[in-house]
Order: sequence, then structure tokens, then C-alpha cells
Amino acid sequence: MSDLASPIRLSVAAPAYNEAAGIEAVIANWSAFLSTQPLESFEIVVCDDGSTDGTGAILDRLVLSCPQLRPLHFARNQGAAAALNAAIAATKGDWVLLTDSDGQFAIESLPAMLGGAAPLGGQSRYRRPPEKGRGLRPVRHLVERPGMQFGAWQPDAGFQFRL
Repeated sequence: MSDLASPIRLSVAAPAYNEAAGIEAVIANWSAFLSTQPLESFEIVVCDDGSTDGTGAILDRLVLSCPQLRPLHFARNQGAAAALNAAIAATKGDWVLLTDSDGQFAIESLPAMLGGAAPLGGQSRYRRPPEKGRGLRPVRHLVERPGMQFGAWQPDAGFQFRL
């Protein structure tokens, strides 16, 4: 498992519903920013939640210019939680950043968020489903608001997405 002293494998997981007007700019921003970061690798997994405005087709087209993008598609709307869960389940990174696909949360906050995760000591709270031929592996999670995390209260980090 990677720690913050070495490059990490990062997955961005996001739901999308009727985001055709802005999804291309958001994905381009995420990809451009993440390409400049000291990451071992990154992927962007977006689950189109049955959009009726062409969001899914735009995501499929963007794979040509952003090979790190992995779109998923629901045939009908199942809700943001279902789409986010599907995106999380499809990730491969050791760290999973949960965010929205409308661009309201700045991906540029990621370095500060990773720096805030260092005092947590690399502990794990959630585990992903078993992969073919592999056991469970931990996914690190940092909460954005005060609350119980690893048995201790963590200060508000001021982030609007989760890692």
C-alpha cells in the first residue's frame, strides 16, 4: 500500500446526471491538473446516471483525449448514491477521491487534502470488494467535517470532497 511519502495510485469517482453542458471542461480540468501531480497513476471513473442530455456520449468521446477516463453507464436514473457506488466499485487506485462531476469542488485542493491525511498514519477504514484473484485491500478515507475517524476526532479540513 502506498503512503504519502511515495507516489500514490489515485482514483477519482463521481456520479453524473445531465451534465452535458459542463462535463467536458470538468474532465479536462481534472485530467490536466492530475497529470501535473506526483502520482504513480490516476484514473477518473464517472458513472452516467441515465442522463437524457447526452452526458454519456460525451464521456465516451472524451476517452479518446483522456485515456485515464473510465465512463460507466446506467440505462435509467438510479440516483446519485447508486451512481457513486458504481463508480467507487470500479476504481483501481489505492486512494479514491469522491466528488461531484459538475465542477463545484476544486480539484486543485487535492494537495492540501493529501497533506492533511498524513497525520492519520495511513490507517484504513473502508475496504473495497474483492477483486478477481486478490483479497480485500484498504481504501483510505478522510472526512471533510468533524467526526469520529479511526477512534479520534479529526478537525474540519475545509474540503468539500472526500478522499
